[in-house]
Amino acid sequence: MPQRRIAVARFFVGGIHEPLNAKKNSGRRAIQQLDALLDLLAHPETAVGTGESRPVFNRMNLSVAVMEAAKTFHSKWRGLLGLHYNPDAER
Repeated sequence: MPQRRIAVARFFVGGIHEPLNAKKNSGRRAIQQLDALLDLLAHPETAVGTGESRPVFNRMNLSVAVMEAAKTFHSKWRGLLGLHYNPDAER
């Protein structure tokens, strides 16, 4: 059951910050994945059941990971918005 859930309940949509070109493989895959996601959101009754589960967190690393993710997010967007120099934030 977990393998089936993983196979049907994950979506890969890399590169969606750029226009998707259906003539390229990467664009076509992203469009197919977005269509599948939207279909699942429109019809949640078709989702595969997860059974009983609960999240397990490493509390020590969770707060550090959240803080680092927020810092990286803000740094990139400050660079994109021109609020400070960030060579990793391409325009």
